[in-house]
Amino acid sequence: MDGAGWHYFPGYEQREALFWETFDKFVDGRLEGYRKAIKLAEEIGVLFRYGFCWVEGTELKVIVETDSSVKYLDAFMIDL
Repeated sequence: MDGAGWHYFPGYEQREALFWETFDKFVDGRLEGYRKAIKLAEEIGVLFRYGFCWVEGTELKVIVETDSSVKYLDAFMIDL
């Protein structure tokens, strides 16, 4: 990420596809149908990580549109 926003590495889609192919081979079908749940868990994790901020470590607040975390949300949640 830089001042212009998030940039994916060239070929990231192929790397992601290779990850899932390798993952599927490793679990050998034992997690059939769980990929959707895994993707949902990823999205919830991104929302919790970048959609909220802690104030002095004790108070949870929703980020505002001007917060730099919005750029991460835009990048990671683009497929929604």
